[in-house]
Amino acid sequence: MDEFHHLFQAQREAIKAIRDAEKEIIELLEQRVREEQCVVLMTPYSDVAQIKKEELPQEEIAKVTKSFLYEIL
Repeated sequence: MDEFHHLFQAQREAIKAIRDAEKEIIELLEQRVREEQCVVLMTPYSDVAQIKKEELPQEEIAKVTKSFLYEIL
């Protein structure tokens, strides 16, 4: 009888653990859906640099390139 009671209690704890895990999975999936709905696209730095490079006059680009290389060498 005591062993039966112990096994029955273990079964209850296992069922409770499974239900808790299922609730956690559902919460994680709901959070992921919320995060995916709020995606903000940002322009990559390389695209911003390319746009700015196209807007600058050629003399300014040459100055920036020369000063950059001058500091390295």
